[in-house]
Order: sequence, then C-alpha cells, then structure tokens
Amino acid sequence: EGRLSLSIQPWGDVFVNGKSIGVSPPLKQYKLAPGKYRIEVKNTSFTPHTINIEVKPKEDVSVRHKFQ
Repeated sequence: EGRLSLSIQPWGDVFVNGKSIGVSPPLKQYKLAPGKYRIEVKNTSFTPHTINIEVKPKEDVSVRHKFQ
C-alpha cells in the first residue's frame, strides 16, 4: 500500500475516484493501493480542486491545497 497525505485549508470534502473518504482536516492520511487516482477536494465556498496522482508501493503522496 501507499499513503495519501492531506493538507487542506481551511477544510475540504475529499473524494478519491468519485468516492468520499472524509473531510480534511481532521483527515490527514489515507491508505491507497498502488495505482492512478483522481483526487477532488470540495469546499462549498470555493471552486473544487482536482489533481491526478499515481501511488506506488510504500510511497507517500502529498496533496496540499489552500482554498482562497
């Protein structure tokens, strides 16, 4: 497995390939199997942030975003 590390400000609903995995913060880490993923972070007051990532075995991938 790999690990997705999240740093979202002020907060955001996090989706992996369209599936909700929780709100960050408090969610800071999420385990993912190796592969390609579409990460979307939504905050009701701002435009959603979308990023495509690839997770490799035993790798940490960070997603940082500050809604402004």
